[in-house]
Amino acid sequence: MGMIFSLIFGFDSAANEFQAISRKMHDPVDVSEYLLANISYRSDQSLLDENRSATETIALGYGDCEDFSILAAKFLEDLGYSPELYLVVGQDNAHCICVWQDEDGFAYMDNGHLVRVSAIAQIAGEIFENPVYFGKYIA
Repeated sequence: MGMIFSLIFGFDSAANEFQAISRKMHDPVDVSEYLLANISYRSDQSLLDENRSATETIALGYGDCEDFSILAAKFLEDLGYSPELYLVVGQDNAHCICVWQDEDGFAYMDNGHLVRVSAIAQIAGEIFENPVYFGKYIA
């Protein structure tokens, strides 16, 4: 999709838009507020799970949990954090989140919602009642 996206939307204009938005952010709360106000959740319609870049998600204005997490991670990286994507697997489904640690402890972004926790081990149980797996997401 990246090549098609570049042809339709123009890579330079999408990259410039991302940078303009990113420069306005000062902390994870700004990231959360932007995501909640500007990106809608929409699951992939095909059997193949398609991970979009940050610029693709901004241009489309929607994405699934991986797309939200990739975009959140990119904004957080620009703010100086070291976010990582994690996969939480429940009994019947899976979910991707963006996790990072800062001076206040651990935090994660769940489809734009900012959640703080005292320990990383808490996260999986907050996503699913009986998680069967919690680990780093590899796209």
